[in-house]
Amino acid sequence: INAEYMGTLSECLFFFAMSQTLKQLKIKTGTLKRNQKDVEFAEKEIARERQRLETMRSEGRDDAALKQQQYLVDETEGSLPDSQRRLAQAIADLKAFIEAHGAEAEGTEELTAAQALLA
Repeated sequence: INAEYMGTLSECLFFFAMSQTLKQLKIKTGTLKRNQKDVEFAEKEIARERQRLETMRSEGRDDAALKQQQYLVDETEGSLPDSQRRLAQAIADLKAFIEAHGAEAEGTEELTAAQALLA
């Protein structure tokens, strides 16, 4: 094996590793964005369902309708802790990935976007 071939091979391996790092960085950044949206949606949904319950109470709706609406509020509130847990995990995963592989992705759009999302 000649030296020129080894140089080309190691360059290929470097670029392959870099592309894998950037791919993982994009995935982790996307996961964080999705989880942020999930938490935002759950919080809006809770507020909407609570408002609907208050409106029903002020309208003097019957107990069965109020119980059903209260059940919806409770179910919606119950989904929030899981969404918050997944968001916290996505933040921790992205931070750990940047700490471990940030130098490999230095100066890339992907790293800049990830860091901005964490700021």
